[in-house]
Amino acid sequence: MITFQFIHPEDKTAFELLAQWDNNLSIAHLHRPNFDPNKPLPLVTAEQLQLAYSTRKTDKWSYFICANGVKVGVVSIERHFFALQSTMDAAWMSICIGETAYQGRGIGKQALCFIEEIAKNHGFKTIELGVFAYNHFAKVLYERSGYEQLCFIHDFVYYEGQSYADIRYIKHLK
Repeated sequence: MITFQFIHPEDKTAFELLAQWDNNLSIAHLHRPNFDPNKPLPLVTAEQLQLAYSTRKTDKWSYFICANGVKVGVVSIERHFFALQSTMDAAWMSICIGETAYQGRGIGKQALCFIEEIAKNHGFKTIELGVFAYNHFAKVLYERSGYEQLCFIHDFVYYEGQSYADIRYIKHLK
């Protein structure tokens, strides 16, 4: 059973788990941009993540994705995120299935449905997100879930010595 648990900004153990996923080299390149072709992704600490979360100037709602009580990922939406391409009534959304054993099981699809409802409850009319061009599984998930390509930002991120576009997607909520 998939459930969702709100992440409280003061919960240090939550940010320790998020830092573990952010620093996992087998998945970090799928959700963290590397803007420098000559350096690997820098490691992040739980303290850095918690400070960034608690001092942000935008509204953000983040939830652990739990499978049978085990925290396996995170999903969030954010208001007024700097990367939004469309109108102000759009939310920026992100998903990370941090526990690799749980990837490819349909959990991302369930997280999408959940966060779309949260977005509607907060008055958002659209959701936007970005996918690095080499993340084929994410592109398929979003396109099958009704997200449409909005634009490409070429040479946005580096992975394994090559530059890749960030594909921006949008979905109009009903």
